[in-house]
Amino acid sequence: MIDGPLEPGWVENLNSVLDDNKRLSYANGESIVLNDKMKVVLEASDMGHCSPATVSRCGVIYMEDHEMLLPLKGHVNRWIRSLPEILLTEADRLD
Repeated sequence: MIDGPLEPGWVENLNSVLDDNKRLSYANGESIVLNDKMKVVLEASDMGHCSPATVSRCGVIYMEDHEMLLPLKGHVNRWIRSLPEILLTEADRLD
């Protein structure tokens, strides 16, 4: 999950994560390849620095300031409930 302003200096580098390469490259030369089970979630106040290429690769959800998303704990609890039964013994520890 990436939360914060989309800065022009790095937003274009985000395209490599969003395209078929699914590679997140860092300034120090290291990179992480995302697998098919990994997702990238961006939360930004505006997309003014995004190119059409970036916007076209994202599913954009616009929300008014007065609308609120579920707190992170709600997302975590939903994920815990989706775990295979064998892992549910660890649910309290994960929570």
